[in-house]
Amino acid sequence: MNRSIIEIVNEQINKQAGISNKQQSVLLSATELFSMKGFNNTSTKDIASLAQVSEGTVYKHFKTKDELLHAGLLPLYKSVVAPEIVKEFTNELSQCKDLESFVDTFVDNRIEFIHKNKNLLKIILGEVMFNDNIQTLMYNLLQEMVAPAIESLIQNLKNNNQIDPEIRNHNAFQALATNTISVMLPVLLSHNYDVSKLNSDISATKYLLLKMLK
Repeated sequence: MNRSIIEIVNEQINKQAGISNKQQSVLLSATELFSMKGFNNTSTKDIASLAQVSEGTVYKHFKTKDELLHAGLLPLYKSVVAPEIVKEFTNELSQCKDLESFVDTFVDNRIEFIHKNKNLLKIILGEVMFNDNIQTLMYNLLQEMVAPAIESLIQNLKNNNQIDPEIRNHNAFQALATNTISVMLPVLLSHNYDVSKLNSDISATKYLLLKMLK
């Protein structure tokens, strides 16, 4: 079961050293509002109101809403949220004993995660497209945390004769990730996607992955 980004931030933020109670309230409120309303439709006044602080307090810590995102939230998501997401995802995948259940879980889990975090993920995706620093942050996160965890599970499946041993672990991970991202895009980018077509695409993607990896 995926927890949302909001749930993880709410649980973990008070454990972070060097963040005052007011900063915690601002960061948590920003996460909640960005998730509900999106970045552009959320004002610093909205954030201050939900955090029960003055708007001046928000500006004291973050000069602009962009700075709140870049200097406050994104580093927090990298250091606190991402490890929890990876741990929950890999824990669920580790229960899979064969390739079919692994592929089913991989795709279904990420679809559920997108549904729960659509607005926040749109914000992050937008920053990745246009901000070199965020591109580097996300690339390092993928290479240092996500890929090694998934590739270790792929090796376990290889050891149990579930994946073609000639396929490199990194290439197997790439196939899983790129095909899953492709099928998830309608969920992420549109509010009016065709559910029946999405379900058909999900089934086709799972079938393709099984053929590619077996």
